Amino acid sequence: MRHNKLILAIAVFDMLAILFAAGIMLSFALHPPVVERLIIEAGAPLPKAADFIIISNKAENFLSGLPENSAMLGDFLITVGIGKKSYQSLLCVIDTIPPKGYAVAPKVWQNTKVLPADFVRDIKDATAVEVSFIKAPDTSITGTQQVSVLLTDVGGNTTSITSKLSVYAIVDTLPIAPNTDMNHLGVLDFIANTSSPEDERLFTLLTDIKDIDTSIPGLREVIVTLDGEKRRSSVDVLDITPPTATPLHLKKYINDTLTAADFVTNVIDESPVFVSFLVEPDNMLPGEQTVEILLTDAYGNTANLAAKLTLIPDTEPPQIEGSLDKTVFVGDTIAYRAGITVSDNRDPEVALIIDSSAVDAKTAGKYPVNYSATDQAGNTATATGTVTVLSVSREQVYEMADNVLAKILNEDMNPYDKTRAIYDWTKKNVIFISSSPKDDPVLACYRGFRDHAGDCFVIACVVQLLLDQIGIKNTMIQRIESARTSSTHYWTMVNVGEGWYHLDASPNIHGGSCFMLTDTELTKLSKRRGIDYYIYDTSLYPAAVE
Repeated sequence: MRHNKLILAIAVFDMLAILFAAGIMLSFALHPPVVERLIIEAGAPLPKAADFIIISNKAENFLSGLPENSAMLGDFLITVGIGKKSYQSLLCVIDTIPPKGYAVAPKVWQNTKVLPADFVRDIKDATAVEVSFIKAPDTSITGTQQVSVLLTDVGGNTTSITSKLSVYAIVDTLPIAPNTDMNHLGVLDFIANTSSPEDERLFTLLTDIKDIDTSIPGLREVIVTLDGEKRRSSVDVLDITPPTATPLHLKKYINDTLTAADFVTNVIDESPVFVSFLVEPDNMLPGEQTVEILLTDAYGNTANLAAKLTLIPDTEPPQIEGSLDKTVFVGDTIAYRAGITVSDNRDPEVALIIDSSAVDAKTAGKYPVNYSATDQAGNTATATGTVTVLSVSREQVYEMADNVLAKILNEDMNPYDKTRAIYDWTKKNVIFISSSPKDDPVLACYRGFRDHAGDCFVIACVVQLLLDQIGIKNTMIQRIESARTSSTHYWTMVNVGEGWYHLDASPNIHGGSCFMLTDTELTKLSKRRGIDYYIYDTSLYPAAVE
C-alpha cells in the first residue's frame, strides 16, 4: 500500500514538472525575454546586453546596433542575442539636462566686435551646445552694459547666463602744456571713460611716454593695448606762446588794395600765423593813420600790433613809349601794339587804347594813329604815331625774284633741276605762318621775299613767280572745302617737259616730300594727313600721271 502511494506521488510530481516547463515555454513564446524599450540619458554609459534581458540566464549573449556614444540622440533598433536566439529591442537616447556654463565679463575697446561665446566659459553638456545673444550688445556705447546669452544643446534644453560687458574708448588727442613732466601721466590718462585705479591693470602703454619731448609743440603718437588689442592715441604739446612780428610803416596810393600781411614782417611762431586787421583801414583817407593788426597762430594764441599807413594821391599819368610810327605795304596787316609799352608808377598793368580809324591800309599814304592809356586813379596819357602805307610795283617784285634765281641756278641745270632748286629754296627760306593777306599775288610774293615768311598762299605765289621767270609751265591749285576741312590751301602743278606733277613747298608735318608727285601719290599723302588735305576740282586742272 505504501509502495503504491509513493509511486503515485512521483507520478504527480513528474506531471507538475512537465506542466511547469510547458508553461515557461509558452510564456517565452508569448513574451520575449528582452525589454521592449530601454531609455537612457545622453552622456550615460552605453547599456550592455544584460540591461536588455528580463530574466537573467547563463546563456551566452551579445548586442548589435548600439550608437557610437550616448551623445547621439534618437531611437536605435538593438539586436539582443541570447544563446542561439536573437531578439529586437529599442534603445532611446534622450537629453533632458540643460547645459551649464560660467559667465565671463569681457572688457573691450569701443566698436570692437564681440561674439556670444566671449561671455561664457567651461560649458558642460552631453551634447553640442550653441551660444547666442538674447540681445546683442552695442559696443559703440562706452561704459558697462548687461549682456545675456542663451546656451542651447542638441536636445533643445536651454540655460540663460547673464554677464556684463565693459567698453572703453581711447582718447584721440591728449592736450598738454609745453615742458609737461611725462612722469606724472599714466595709462588711464589716455582712456576716455575710466579713471578707476582698479582698471589700470587692464591697459598697457606700449609707448614709453617718458621719452616724449614736450619742449616742442606738436603731436606725438601713443599706443595703448587692452587684452592685446592696440589703439592709437596722441599727445598734443600745445603752443601757448603768442606769435611775434615787426610792424611796418607803409606808403600807398589812395584806393590801393590793402592786405593785413603787407603791414608786418619777420613773423615768428611754432605754427602757421594768420594776419588780419582788427579794424579795416580807410584806403580813401589821405595822410597818415594807425593800422591795428592781429596775429593769430594755429593754437589760438594772439598778439596785437600797431602799424602805420600813409596814403597819397596818384597824379602821375602812365607812360606810352616805343615804336609809335609804323611802316607797312599796301594790304599788310598792321601790328599797332608791336614795340609799344605802357608803364605806370602805381598800376602794374594799364590797358593801351588804339584809335586807328583814320588808317587805310589798302591805299598808299601817311595816316595818324592815336594811343591812350588811363590808370586806376583816372590819370590819362595820350600819344600819336604815323602809319606809312607804301605801294610796291610788279617790277620790284620781279627784280627780287631774279636776285633769288641768280643765287640758286646755274647754266648746267636742266628744267627738273631748276624746279628742284626753286622748291628747296622756298621750303628753306619762306617760313610758314598761319595767315597772310590773299588780296594780290604780287604783294604776296613781295611779302615772301621781304619777310621770308607767309602762309600757303604766299609760298605758292613765290614758287609760281620763280617758275614763271625761267619759263617753266605751272599753275596754282586751290583746295575746295569738304566736310573734314573748312580752310583753304594752295599748291602748284608744274610741267618740266615730262608731263604735269604736283609740288607743295609748304611744311608737311606728317613726313614725306611733296615734290613732283602724281595724282595717285598725292592722294596717298592726303590720306596720310587724314583731313582731305589735297582735295580739289580735278576738272579744272591737268592730270598728273606716270
